[in-house]
Amino acid sequence: MNHIKIYFSLFLLCVFAHQSTVAQTAPRPAIMLDIHNLVGQVSGDMAKRYSGHFGIGGGLSYQPIKNHFQFGAKFSYFYGRTVKEDVMAPFRTATDGLLIGEDRFLAEMRLRERGFNAQLYTGGIFPFPERATFRHGIKWQLGVGFLQHKIRMQDEAKALRQFTTDVLKGLDRMCNGYSIVPFLGYEYLSYNGRINFYFGLEPVIGFTGSRRTWNYDTNTTDFGVKRLDMLWNVKVGWYLPFFIERADQVDY
Repeated sequence: MNHIKIYFSLFLLCVFAHQSTVAQTAPRPAIMLDIHNLVGQVSGDMAKRYSGHFGIGGGLSYQPIKNHFQFGAKFSYFYGRTVKEDVMAPFRTATDGLLIGEDRFLAEMRLRERGFNAQLYTGGIFPFPERATFRHGIKWQLGVGFLQHKIRMQDEAKALRQFTTDVLKGLDRMCNGYSIVPFLGYEYLSYNGRINFYFGLEPVIGFTGSRRTWNYDTNTTDFGVKRLDMLWNVKVGWYLPFFIERADQVDY
């Protein structure tokens, strides 16, 4: 939960710092700070290992004054509580499914999904009729990026120190590779910069592979085996615009 608190604190700081930049009420080009949340499900090869997830992230983009192409970069971190593939199974006790710690007491190792997707993208908007104080429409984007995911082992009692970093690397099933990221949704941009948001569906199609040479729990390897990992995310984002110049300085 600590990363969520930090994320929310940074969001409030950006909002307060941004208030001095939003005095005008006309369309202007801007650098957009993107702060977003997402919730999603997985399919393809990821569905054999994980289930639903949540995510947070941010990015920067350039917003032209007219409905020309946007372009920018985004980073999304996602996390889930369900791991279907029990990589700790060979080490669990037969009766209660727990692990024996260094102190000879029973302890629990929780398995969690962790991952991220970083992308460069371009896109635009199919506008609805423009209003006096805002513009809005159907937002589309297409990005290419890098997707990575793995199983995180959480030893909250700090009792399972026999599972060192090197051992965990043989159990975490880390996979990564390049990704294609389309987006389709709705965007609202106010000319004074105070209300700017979007929401929509963002699939992440990852062409990945396992990056661990040996899996210690199965004594097998899937290193180099190609995977098709898919995330179906519903994303909601808020823009903080930093305007480049006044509207009366722009050549229409």
